[in-house]
Amino acid sequence: MLSRLPRLRNAASLLLLAVLISACGDSGTATPARTLPRATTTAPANSNDTTGTGDAAGVTTSTTEIALAVTPIPVPDLTSPLPPVLQEATMGGASQPALAAVATLGAPDWVKVGSRVTYYIASASVANASYAWVEDPNGPWEDPATGKHYRRTDESGEGMGDGAGDGYSQYDILGIEGSNVVVSNSIISIDHLDQQYIPAGGMGAKVAGASIDNLWIHPTQLAQIAAAQYDDMMVLRGDYPLNGKTYDAIMFASKKPGVYWSLTYDTVTGLLISSNTNTQGATTVGGVPGNSQLSLVQLVGVRQRNIPGLNGTNPSWVANTTKLNYTGLYNFTNPMDPSSANYTFPATSNVTLSKGGRNWESYSAQTTIQMMGSPVTASGVTGTAGTYWFDVSALKAMRARQVLDSEPITGETVKVQSITTQQGRKVVNISDQMAGFDGLYSYDQTSGALISYQIKIASSGATYQFQLQQRP
Repeated sequence: MLSRLPRLRNAASLLLLAVLISACGDSGTATPARTLPRATTTAPANSNDTTGTGDAAGVTTSTTEIALAVTPIPVPDLTSPLPPVLQEATMGGASQPALAAVATLGAPDWVKVGSRVTYYIASASVANASYAWVEDPNGPWEDPATGKHYRRTDESGEGMGDGAGDGYSQYDILGIEGSNVVVSNSIISIDHLDQQYIPAGGMGAKVAGASIDNLWIHPTQLAQIAAAQYDDMMVLRGDYPLNGKTYDAIMFASKKPGVYWSLTYDTVTGLLISSNTNTQGATTVGGVPGNSQLSLVQLVGVRQRNIPGLNGTNPSWVANTTKLNYTGLYNFTNPMDPSSANYTFPATSNVTLSKGGRNWESYSAQTTIQMMGSPVTASGVTGTAGTYWFDVSALKAMRARQVLDSEPITGETVKVQSITTQQGRKVVNISDQMAGFDGLYSYDQTSGALISYQIKIASSGATYQFQLQQRP
């Protein structure tokens, strides 16, 4: 999204509205009247279907049912670690000292400022679900160390997205500095009941570019990791079909009984293609096994964004500015029954900036809404193509009704709505819209600063309006 400005969300916005699946009769899966723009996910060859009728010898099959109607979405952000054995390998730990030098490689060659990688993410709580690897001479996955072939059975089905909470995770590259990259991550939830999207937070940071958890491992480093031996992890090679494309893939998978995770990477780009986890819940009263917590991440898109200002320079005032203070209003209108509730409260958003690079800085924003409890603090990175400022030359070159960016996966469109004059200075008003979200951001053309913004989130009935108190 153009903006990752901090905003409060009610409890319903933090949870995805799930599709209910009946435990009796047919699947009972609800079919939306219309469909949001969304990429199609494709399960790897030879995976079992959701009815658990696979014919693998020695593999227990069962019919699965969704145990929870609403499940929190997984947030595989920059702080989500890889499994310990793989994390140690990417860092060149004590057991893999030969890999230490590889970690200074920097980002893969295809990574540029403006690169965007989008994943489909989903989670569910499922009764009696399990994954298993089955040795199969005709299986598509090979263990190079032993020459043995395997196939994977997923009794819950890999394509379980609509059974519980799901959405998209977008990674945007804002800067490249030597072997490091500046990356911003945004989570967008899917509200299937109302056919709209819900911004669900995110973060950003400057990190080492060779390996970023849940995003990529440099192909050179990936090859070295795959060549080593591990006690707790299988390393498998094979073709991985997904969304009409077949990848030459390396898969890392857990060997521990009762614990399943796998991460699959493209050997050419180093990108994470897919990851799956299955964590068994604690045994409940009477010895009944708890629900398995399942998560799924699948690559759905890689593209180069060309929004003006991405490779620009911070406005001169940024170097000497540590605070940006916004005041405004928060309005809540009951989205289910607008006549039943309509409240407006004063609000503030105080932004603290920290030194970054030529075209970015880190920020921490504390947003307070009177009468609504404690402040909410969010942090991330902001750059020269939106959020708290734009590159001034890019802003001056913009024209009314100019489309700045169009996201094919979510249908999000960023464009110049108008160019107006306020207090004798030109202001560029930029809209950011997709189903369920409507944002309008006004930038001072002279300084590049964000001087006001308005955000409407349909699912929560919330509208935020803020204005900068002192212009640079």
